[in-house]
Amino acid sequence: MATEGDDDHDRMQASTGSPGTPQRRQDFLSVRTLYLPTSLILLMGFLLYLAIQTFPASSWPRDGVRNGIDYNNAETAVMIAPCGNTPDMARAADCKFDTVSFAWLPERCYDAELSEEFAQIKQWEYFEDQNRSVKVPHEKALTGDYSALYKEFEYHLRHGVFMWKKMHRALLREGVGRRGIDSSIANRAVAMDLVNSVIVLKFPDCGMA
Repeated sequence: MATEGDDDHDRMQASTGSPGTPQRRQDFLSVRTLYLPTSLILLMGFLLYLAIQTFPASSWPRDGVRNGIDYNNAETAVMIAPCGNTPDMARAADCKFDTVSFAWLPERCYDAELSEEFAQIKQWEYFEDQNRSVKVPHEKALTGDYSALYKEFEYHLRHGVFMWKKMHRALLREGVGRRGIDSSIANRAVAMDLVNSVIVLKFPDCGMA
């Protein structure tokens, strides 16, 4: 015969869940679903940085001066803050807003084709706050006027892949090589940038000596 105490015990088990209950399994799957992509993003960020640092200088194209840039001269090959430090300065310098790295870049470090490919995946959602309660219109988010925005989780996964592609395309571009890699990629902090929920507007240098 069931007692009131037995009923209370059953209700407590149902609320807390045992290792085999659907609720516990669902919680476990949720944690695993978040853990695996995050770990992958961190690994990609580390490998991205490592690849940039170890890419052999002997494999860069060397054909002297091209487009007014002496690629054998570190002083002219690396463009220091070519887009200034404000959106207005960047526009005045004829820089382009790159949706992949969320940065203002000069033509040498801007991959228009890749930026368009990233934008065509979907209409990414951006938010003003961490709770993602204030949505920013897509067209406004891509003006490059916001100093920081919060992004959806899928953005992290896609962003990591495209940062890899951006680096490799720059390295293989004829006459450019490492000179086409902006400093926002060639930075140890790139791994953290891939997993943080906020993306910060950048005005990086262009090129690596």
